[in-house]
Amino acid sequence: GGSVSGSLVVAFVWMLHPCLVESVAWVAGRKDILSALFILLSLGAAARGQPRWVVFVFGMGALLAKPVAVVLPAVLVVQDLAIRGKSLWEIAEWKGLFQRYAGLGLAAILLVILTLFFQGQGGQALVDPRGIMERLGGAGWALWRSLSLWFWPVGLHTAYDDPEVLSLGFAVLAIVLIGLGGWAMSSAKLGRAWRVGLALFLFLLLPTLGFVRAGNHLVADRYLYLPGLGLSLIFLGGLLKARPWALVLGIVLAFFLGSLSKVQRKNWLTTRTLFERVLELEPQHSYALAKLGNLERIEGRLGAARDYYQASLEQDEGSPDAHKNLAEMALEVQDYEKAYGHYRELVKRWGREVWLHEILAKLSYNLGELDQAVAHLQKGLVVARSDEEREQVKRLISEMQGR
Repeated sequence: GGSVSGSLVVAFVWMLHPCLVESVAWVAGRKDILSALFILLSLGAAARGQPRWVVFVFGMGALLAKPVAVVLPAVLVVQDLAIRGKSLWEIAEWKGLFQRYAGLGLAAILLVILTLFFQGQGGQALVDPRGIMERLGGAGWALWRSLSLWFWPVGLHTAYDDPEVLSLGFAVLAIVLIGLGGWAMSSAKLGRAWRVGLALFLFLLLPTLGFVRAGNHLVADRYLYLPGLGLSLIFLGGLLKARPWALVLGIVLAFFLGSLSKVQRKNWLTTRTLFERVLELEPQHSYALAKLGNLERIEGRLGAARDYYQASLEQDEGSPDAHKNLAEMALEVQDYEKAYGHYRELVKRWGREVWLHEILAKLSYNLGELDQAVAHLQKGLVVARSDEEREQVKRLISEMQGR
């Protein structure tokens, strides 16, 4: 709804932000870009009043590209109301909104169910021991951290650790920000750019906040790909309407952010430069130490690889990368006892992996511990996710007991 020049400035501030470097430079980040393309096409089609089936097709493209698009129907509803200057609480609007976006909403719900079942090591996302306040604390921390990364993009890297202890203040922050954001999006008092910006930021960040834990991190640069567009709209969209000098501010800001992105791009040239950047900022980062150990091992420098893995374990005694690779290196020299020790540590974090229980069983058998081997396979039966896996485990039990 703004001028062409104002819209371009908002787009360029978003496009040139260094937080977007990860999604653009990382080959697997193409799903962020593809999903964003279809989300914007869907929003554009709805804003122009195109037929429902066009919005649905673009929305399905976004859903197939990346599950985060499950929140698209909610963004579409906010945009629809914002364009017409309506409040969500005007009951007369509900029937029309339901008719327009019911199909896409049902498809999104189905995808949520499938994602929760299959993502997170075969359904592990469904098993989350955290209480409601812990979840809210994690969400508040992720919101605060995302805002700080966007508005102060200094020291960016790729492996932000979640804090071990979260204060009650972060839970309060989550309640306040989400509550105020929900009120502002649903109210007719706020301008169009701000309402849509809030919807893009809060809704598209919502799946990553960890209310249901389906991933390894609460914060990542790539999580800000489209939520960052919402922040650009909030910061500049409303300002451009009220202050003529905001256009100049936006242009200067875009150039400044572009210079930061140019520097950040150099960190994404290779896996080594990426994790060396992490260690430059956090010298004792366990995950980065293990990843660099992997590189040393691939390149044949086994002594250096062990040093990195040991350093990783000093920071995080359960480091999965370190234990897995040290176990494999022990197997290469037939040191079954050492391999068994590392796999035992690994199973504490990857307990739902059937192959891991099978390896532990085979190592126990090689060490002459038949009962222990069968016990590991029994655990494998409990976590098996398919008939094929269960049959494989039963076959191994029969073979071991038969010998």
